[in-house]
Amino acid sequence: MKPQLTIYYKVYRIEYKKDDMNKDIKISIESALKEEEILFPKIFCCKNYSYEEKRTGLSDSDLINMLLDMYLIRSFENKIKTIKKTKKWAMNNLSIAGPIHLINGEEAACVGQAYALDMSDYSFGSHRSHGELLARAMYAISRCSEEELMKIMKEYQHGYIYEKARDIFRNNGDIKELARFYVLYGAVSEILGKDTGFQKGCAGSMHMFFPPFGVFPANAIVGASAPIATGAALYKKIKGEKSISIANLGDGAVGCGIVFESMNFAAMKQFNLLWEKKGGLPVLFNFFNNGYGMGGSTVGETMAYDKLVRISSGISENALNAERVNGMDPLAVYYATKRKKNEIIKGNGPALLDIVTYRYEGHSESDKEEARESKEISQWKEIDPIDTFASKLIEERVISKEQILSSYTEIEELLKLAFDSATDMNLSPRTSFSREKRIDSFTQENIIDKLIESNNLHLNEFEKKDLTNWSLYGAKEALNIAVKEAFERYDNLVSFGVNARDWGGSNSVYSGIKKDYGYERLFNSPVSEACMVSVAIGYSMSGGRAIVDLMFSGFIGRAGDEIFNQLAKWNSISAGYFNLKVIIRVTTSRTYGAQHSQDWVSLVTHIPGLCVLYPVTPFDIKGLFNAALESSKPVVFFENKELLSEEKYKMKIPNTYYTKQIGEPTMVSEGNNITILTIGSVLYDVLAAFKDPILSGITADVFSAGSIEPFEYRQIQYSIKKTGKCFIVGHENERVSVLKNFAFDIYTLSEKDLKKPPIILGAYDGITPIYENMGDFIPNIKLIIKKILELCSQ
Repeated sequence: MKPQLTIYYKVYRIEYKKDDMNKDIKISIESALKEEEILFPKIFCCKNYSYEEKRTGLSDSDLINMLLDMYLIRSFENKIKTIKKTKKWAMNNLSIAGPIHLINGEEAACVGQAYALDMSDYSFGSHRSHGELLARAMYAISRCSEEELMKIMKEYQHGYIYEKARDIFRNNGDIKELARFYVLYGAVSEILGKDTGFQKGCAGSMHMFFPPFGVFPANAIVGASAPIATGAALYKKIKGEKSISIANLGDGAVGCGIVFESMNFAAMKQFNLLWEKKGGLPVLFNFFNNGYGMGGSTVGETMAYDKLVRISSGISENALNAERVNGMDPLAVYYATKRKKNEIIKGNGPALLDIVTYRYEGHSESDKEEARESKEISQWKEIDPIDTFASKLIEERVISKEQILSSYTEIEELLKLAFDSATDMNLSPRTSFSREKRIDSFTQENIIDKLIESNNLHLNEFEKKDLTNWSLYGAKEALNIAVKEAFERYDNLVSFGVNARDWGGSNSVYSGIKKDYGYERLFNSPVSEACMVSVAIGYSMSGGRAIVDLMFSGFIGRAGDEIFNQLAKWNSISAGYFNLKVIIRVTTSRTYGAQHSQDWVSLVTHIPGLCVLYPVTPFDIKGLFNAALESSKPVVFFENKELLSEEKYKMKIPNTYYTKQIGEPTMVSEGNNITILTIGSVLYDVLAAFKDPILSGITADVFSAGSIEPFEYRQIQYSIKKTGKCFIVGHENERVSVLKNFAFDIYTLSEKDLKKPPIILGAYDGITPIYENMGDFIPNIKLIIKKILELCSQ
């Protein structure tokens, strides 16, 4: 059964009144134009608290563990540094090709923070986060019961690392020592790209994480942890969790716009004025302030501030509850983090900490260290956090020097075993990646005949059901219903975007929905496209689903890093641990000029890791949107503005829930002379072209791609066996386009059946003009007819 397209020329509009859940925000003239001075709140810088005050909540045993954890981190990184420099471990040749970013000197900042957190708190690190992971893991192990640790180790990666670690580490049943070895072994393995790593060697040094202990992904892109941590905080706020999310950033990240976007997003006034659950997002923006970014000194050179903490005053009235802290003292960091966490949980978030620390190493091993003098480094080493804290504990009679040295020896033995095991190619093999040859499995005639029983495989199941439960819908109506049903089906689904609530979002798809959902499910966001995308990532990493309304596809450029470097990659980097349930809605148009009317399907399709959909029939729109919500990859969902605005094209589709198979094109028309594959709304121009008498006698199999990536060619191959000719048409600029990709693949797969090579028709190679000057910039009916005649002529 083919979808029957009925064309209506009346424009359908959905009208709605403001509902009780939509609260008015009035802008008062008196307030806006009032003559006054703005007074910024005081911000404390490195305030001195007593030793007893700073250690509140910590036992002597905790203090000893803090010291030992700092030593463990430094020794761990020194060993990584040795491998990087010498390309050896013991007598074995071993290289680390990628960069290694060490924290030598900043151990107190990592350990102090870790001891203020619970496993339910999430921390998102930067490219320099070995210390954060190890600090949080060691503290978690000290707090967990043996039963909890065994459960975590046996469940993570289905127990693969645990079984390896158990066989290597024979410790007479000491589960906590086994857990410490497990963490060290998994961390070294990950840095070395081993199959026994936490992410099976897919993450490497700059991305590794371990969620069971609250350690979420580190990020190699400067500042990128800020919005992802903000997204995790959004999830925690909506779910009412009494825990926080932390974005660990370097001072160089202050120069990144995404960091400011994130702080603003987390502190939006609507959280207190409009939402039922009051209070900003429970996120702590934590800056490990070393005084140097990769571009030079942040103090006096690349930044405008004198003290990093000052930037908080430009975000919110309470200056993000900001504070500057001595990061060379683990107790100072612990006490500040603990206080900020308590404030955030009470609803007084977000917060900012400027942790003043100092790194003895350069940016990476390739850093020539020309930006600072050795005298400066020596001065900071005089207050080395490990030596200083050890002296303090000896002074307070918490531990003796002999006990410290004995403990250091035990740590070295544990580290040696971990490094020996992780570097052993037999015990810990490298993760193997191989290119899989693309094989056309549908070349056998009998297989094709069985698979292609009708021209619409996705309708077969419905043909067996009661067809009276179908109704006539247009494109916007189909999408509106799909979104509404998605909100009802998934209680963890949120959607946000620029005017997503008040205007009904792009193409007014949310019209009639907002009255049913509060701001915690559907809300307006700032015009911060980059932040919107990464907030969705963090929200999804935490267990939620998100629909992000990005408006026009031209705005993809504003969120390029977040879509291409973040959204597309975390499934792979995490070795499948994260399955991001994120849909990015973008609109194509030919009526909005050069920066709003771009069709960037090809650009997004070029990026591995994304599912790209562009359905235009009402059946496909509803079915593919439902499928997108369950996709194993994040989805960029393209919509055509004119198509959704006018509702000219209607068809009967099921009123019940259904999905359309992602990857399968839809046959809309059947013929014998030519196979036509359309991408986007040009489908309707192609159908109109065949009503022109000039094409009398020519019939075509017309397909709507619907799914751009992935795409299954079997229906196209089957059609070409009959027609011998193929025409691919869309609104893409022809150069380096998906049109050419389709043409190449089709020619490769169906060369023996093609009488002529496939031809394509896309937009002219230029910048989109304003609508009134469009002419034949994009394919029109006249151009389509010309190409069809050209291909069908003998």
